[in-house]
Amino acid sequence: MQELLAEYIDVLHWAESSTRQAEDRASYKALLAEAAVLLARSVKGDEAEDLRPLVEAHDRLRGHSWLRGEEQGAVEQAWARVRYAAFHRAAT
Repeated sequence: MQELLAEYIDVLHWAESSTRQAEDRASYKALLAEAAVLLARSVKGDEAEDLRPLVEAHDRLRGHSWLRGEEQGAVEQAWARVRYAAFHRAAT
């Protein structure tokens, strides 16, 4: 989970610094801040099922972000891997 979160954060950082959509930058910064909390909790030892409420909250934030730049595809793919890991591990 930690590696997936780190990869997601890397992609968010790349997207924030690469986007040509000025309005997307603030959204990427907010997503970066929340993703950092997820990573910190994971590093501190929280299990995937413990992170599930934070993952759901991050999903809601993403849903309200309305990203427009072409970078959003890479961000979506990286997030999908994190989300799958959180819910798949929580179910097992």
